[in-house]
Parts: sequence; C-alpha cells; structure tokens
Amino acid sequence: MKNPWFRLYAEFAFDPKIQSMSETLQRRFVMLLCLKCNDDLRCITKDELCFALRIPEEELEKTKVSFIEKGFIDESWDIIKWNKRQYISDNSTERSRKHRALKKKASLQRCKSVSATAPDTDTDTDTDNKEKKKKEKFDPKKLCPLFMNQEDWNYILAHRKKYKGQNTERALKTVIKELKLTFYSNINLTKAIDEFSTTTWTGYKHEWIENRLRKAPKPSQNFTPRQKYMQTLLKETREELGGQNDDFKAGSMEGIKETKFSLS
Repeated sequence: MKNPWFRLYAEFAFDPKIQSMSETLQRRFVMLLCLKCNDDLRCITKDELCFALRIPEEELEKTKVSFIEKGFIDESWDIIKWNKRQYISDNSTERSRKHRALKKKASLQRCKSVSATAPDTDTDTDTDNKEKKKKEKFDPKKLCPLFMNQEDWNYILAHRKKYKGQNTERALKTVIKELKLTFYSNINLTKAIDEFSTTTWTGYKHEWIENRLRKAPKPSQNFTPRQKYMQTLLKETREELGGQNDDFKAGSMEGIKETKFSLS
C-alpha cells in the first residue's frame, strides 16, 4: 500500500549486514525502500529500476545478487521483511478510514441518546439571557459620531425613518463612514445635511451629496426640512427654558446658530 513515509530504524547505522556493504550499495538499498514505500516495486520494469538507481543493467544484476545473498530482497525485488518493520497503522488512509468509522458510530449513538431523552424546557439562565438581550436593545442615538452634534444626528435618524429606512447598527455605520468623508472634504457638513434633507433618500452617500451641491442653484430664502426641524427643536427648548434665552430670533437662521452654541 502506498505511503508517503516509512520507518527507518537507528540500527541501520550499526547492523553488520548493512555496514559490511559499500556506501553505494547502502544508498541503493535505501532507494529500494523508498520505491517499496511508494508501491513502485510491484510493477516496475528492469529499465525503470535502472533509471531509478542511476545504474546500468550489468550493475543492476550485481546489486540484485548481493541483496539476495544478504536476505534483503527476493527474486522479484520485493523487500522480504517489509511487513515486519512497517505497520499497517502507519498508513494515513487506513487511519483516516478508522477515525471516520469511529466518529460515525459515536454520532449515531448521540442521535439515539437525544431521541430517547425528553425535550428540555427553558432554564432560569436562558430566561435571564433573554431578558438581558431585551435590556441591551440597540439605541441608534448613541451611535452619534464625535465629529457632528447630536441634533444633526437625530435629524438623520428621523429622516431615514420617515422614508422607511431601517436604523440598524450595520446600516448606520455605513452612513457614518460616508458622513466622515464629507467631514474631511471641503464641503461644509451642515450644508451637506441640509441638502440630504431635501431628498427622499434613506442612505447617505458623500459622492451623491457632492454632485448635488455642485449642480445646485443659488440658495433660496426658504428653509430646508432640516432647518425647519432645527427651528422647531430650538423653539421647544426656548419654551422649556421659560424665555431665558433672549438671543433666539424666530425665523432667523442666525438666531438658530446663536441658540445652538449657547445651549452647548
């Protein structure tokens, strides 16, 4: 049976039969062992054997006679004590076959055991884990990036929700990645969000916003949806503060900016 390796024992260096031969014959014997391991000796021709040992036919016959006299091979070049020195278990194919058989047997036994066991109910630990997952429900507002204020981020979430966008963690991380591109470009992030608010997009993409701002006409006096959202938010904040912030000017974007900085 073919195998990528074979056992060569340390006694090779001290065995009288081996060491009484020349180094050339010792090498040829090792080559025969290699051919046997690779399962080539069983059907090898005389010419192929000459080529494998790198010797002419006359030298091959002398080598054969010498090895037969020492009891290494038989008339068909087969290694006489090969099975005594090499084990069937050394073959990886055989080991793999036995391993798969044992694994299959163990799997069948497990299946029988599971089918014979009554179904288990939820334990206290399972219930606690479910409750913990409910408590750890994802809050998209907490994902607000450091380079923008919370109000602008809340507006983006509201805009996406308005047009049926899912504010999942994975989707919002993609939005943040594109917002970061805008932040590090020469485009004002506030203008970019204003432009985004005039669309029905649920996804924010820097390249789209950049193209829209490049082609956009001169800004009109009308407020964008995002600016209206900020006006309403600041008006509610002013009412909650009981009119303490006198800098707020209704209908004025300058007033919005002043109020935003005075509240931060």
